Amino acid sequence: RSNFKDMPLTSSKDALRLAKYTQNMHPEVTLSLVEEIFHSRFVKNENIADTNVLTKIAVSCGLEKSDVEKILENNYYNIECFLDMEEAISNGITSTPYFILETNEERLFIPGAFSTEDFEIALKDFISGEVKNKSYI
Repeated sequence: RSNFKDMPLTSSKDALRLAKYTQNMHPEVTLSLVEEIFHSRFVKNENIADTNVLTKIAVSCGLEKSDVEKILENNYYNIECFLDMEEAISNGITSTPYFILETNEERLFIPGAFSTEDFEIALKDFISGEVKNKSYI
């Protein structure tokens, strides 16, 4: 159980850069990596801005330590992170998690704080085609 009162505010940019790298080079472990990053941050109260913490997580998910250190020590995937931030800003996204579903020209924006029932309704609307660039904010 996390103690949010004592959780330090930190940047998640390096965690996002690491996730982008993993998604690009090792997509089979991306979900595992992201889940471990969230667990580290929100359950263990670890500082995910600390590259040692991120490296430990990545290695536990099967990534090579030297590859992870190379990504984190350099500016790799900075542009991808910047583009994600710009897209979020242009779509009015100000919190995480946030889900963006896209098919053809339809996009559905769902904040992660949705109840299970509301999330299900939004997904059903999206699948049935009853949504056209609709936001469930």
